[in-house]
Amino acid sequence: MKIAATICSRSKRSDASLLPARDRYTGEHVQRTATIADEFKTPFYILSGKYGLIEANTEIPTYDYYLEQEQVASLAKIIEAQIAKDSITKINFYTEDKESWAPYIEAMHKGAALAGVTLEMHTL
Repeated sequence: MKIAATICSRSKRSDASLLPARDRYTGEHVQRTATIADEFKTPFYILSGKYGLIEANTEIPTYDYYLEQEQVASLAKIIEAQIAKDSITKINFYTEDKESWAPYIEAMHKGAALAGVTLEMHTL
């Protein structure tokens, strides 16, 4: 299965109830990637530093977490397992050129490599 994915966003809805990840994260890049996924009729995933590579309709609570370099290797292993579980074969990963995204991008590269899947990077 081919997917479109991006990273989570610092800006989030703070509702106390669970929300689908696509609604929890309010960053413009999340919305733009969702639109791309819809246009190409591709499943949409979001890379969370806390939850890994999750399907965008996965309900998550509000939280505050930033991925640090020290957690990249462990997140990459989580991503590898999630890729295998969901039978993902190709990831179209949409990014912006931001220094703060570097640990997320590195984790995605490592997770995809561990899983042996194609990772294609796209700049928004």
